[in-house]
Amino acid sequence: MEDATRDTRVMTPDEVAEALRVSRSHAYKLIRRLNAELEERGTLTVPGKVSRGYFLRRYGLDGAGDERL
Repeated sequence: MEDATRDTRVMTPDEVAEALRVSRSHAYKLIRRLNAELEERGTLTVPGKVSRGYFLRRYGLDGAGDERL
């Protein structure tokens, strides 16, 4: 799949692992945890992928907390 056509709304385990500097297997565990949180809120999820926006908010990587520094 070419980068231009890649769906940027979800993150793969490789992307999560790279963003957090963890192993791929640990990234899968984190994705399962995040997806469980989303499912509790009634959101549909895709196994093995996580919403990019939710991931960034949960891990404080969206820049929203920068103004507090």
